Amino acid sequence: MTAGPGACGALPAEAFAALARGGGGAAAAGHLRASERGRHMLLILGVVEAARRAGHPHAGAAERAYAALAALERTAPAAVDTLIRYPAVGAWARATAGALLLGTGAAGPLEAGAVPLKAGAAGALEASETGPLEAGAAALRGTGAVAWGGHDPARLGAVAAAAAVRAGLPYEGEAPVAAGHLTLPSLGRLAVPGEDGLVRLTVRPGDRLTAGPAEVTVADLTAADLTAADLTAAEVTGAGMAGADKAAAGEAAGRRRGTAPGADAEPPAWRRLHRLTAETGSRRLAVLLDDLDPYRWPAGSVRRGPLPGPERETLAARLRDAWRLLQAGHRTLAEETAAIVTVLTPIDAPERDRTRSASSGDHFGTLALSAPPDGLWLAATFAHEVQHAKLGALLTLLPLLRPDDGRRFYAPWRDDPRPAHGLLHGAYAFLGVTGFWRRQRNLPAEEQDRFRAEVEFARWREAAYEATGTLAASGLLTEAGEAFVAGMRGTLEGWLKEPARERADAAARHESDRHRARWNAAHS
Repeated sequence: MTAGPGACGALPAEAFAALARGGGGAAAAGHLRASERGRHMLLILGVVEAARRAGHPHAGAAERAYAALAALERTAPAAVDTLIRYPAVGAWARATAGALLLGTGAAGPLEAGAVPLKAGAAGALEASETGPLEAGAAALRGTGAVAWGGHDPARLGAVAAAAAVRAGLPYEGEAPVAAGHLTLPSLGRLAVPGEDGLVRLTVRPGDRLTAGPAEVTVADLTAADLTAADLTAAEVTGAGMAGADKAAAGEAAGRRRGTAPGADAEPPAWRRLHRLTAETGSRRLAVLLDDLDPYRWPAGSVRRGPLPGPERETLAARLRDAWRLLQAGHRTLAEETAAIVTVLTPIDAPERDRTRSASSGDHFGTLALSAPPDGLWLAATFAHEVQHAKLGALLTLLPLLRPDDGRRFYAPWRDDPRPAHGLLHGAYAFLGVTGFWRRQRNLPAEEQDRFRAEVEFARWREAAYEATGTLAASGLLTEAGEAFVAGMRGTLEGWLKEPARERADAAARHESDRHRARWNAAHS
């Protein structure tokens, strides 16, 4: 498979300069996306090679899946590209390659259970049961092998199958079932009766996928239109099941078709991901709501289980409101959001906060968030998290900071002292937040909303400028880092010259002073 144009090449100077100023638009975002795509490809290749060198029992399955993906790419490059770029695929590849190279994994995938392998008769590999699993998956073990933290290289077979489904092409391979489920990245999750372990995975041209005893029917779709949101509620057939399992599957299928009482008593055997869309004129934002993939987000804060229908509908409405707002006055941010954010993942908000959002360098393209209270909050969240995503991708291309020397710094938006890396990320995020409120204050709105925008603009321009000054004086910036922070400061210096109402300035200073006083009391 190919890494793609510009995958590992240097970032053009004009794109770097635009990013340093806080923007970049679709052009700079495209360079970062290409780089991340190339990184995913290298990680996937690393999984295959590391599995072979480690003697992982599923190394052969991973090699066959890689070969199948390469063949699919020659016929359906767009379908394969979608899977290679998918955030959870990149997170799986990084975790699995790391676990194989180190011989263990600090945390496994987010699943209810996983299965180790043990040597059976004549050296065959058999599945064996394990206990429940919360923060990480149980280890896979081969004869005389060390644990790999539950990260399975054979998941590449599910990646290849998902690409084949999207392309409408046949596929045969293997993929692991864990905790009774097989996940198809970017599509959904299939319940597979019987023991966990490797199962035969077949995609037939008639849009039917078979995984062990389970079958999924995807009806009335063409290859060009195939998306996660278009997958129909699937039927699970009883082929190969024991009598009791077959009866249970038939009863469950009847419930899903509405032909049996208690339609909501059991979850469907096939759970699809949902696509959320927002349109304003000819401009469109489309994201997948991934609440199923075990690699969608780290286990610590991710919300368990599928998002209920009413909450999903509310999130879709908030997304439409946010998109209208971005199109009304934040066109560059809208471009960057559409180019970078491809997945929304629900997370739990801390008890002390009403809302929460997050991004991760291992999940480029994913915005994790708790339930947004309104479209304005979500639009401002895009302004914040897209900056994190851009900087995270940039840092994989060139270092902006020297090694951490142990010093910690004041950040006007945090209660804890921050390392230079965290301060840079925060300053860049709040550069984006400042720009958002700067534009927002000039949009038609009620007086109280305009005043809030003025206060936010006044506060965060000062805060981000202070943080960039701390970074510039730290001695921890590389040559590229100095240029980058200088670009940030240039933008902020221009904004500091813009007038704001005295009352808004006073309110902003009051909030900043209170934060500084609390921080000093806690850390002096």
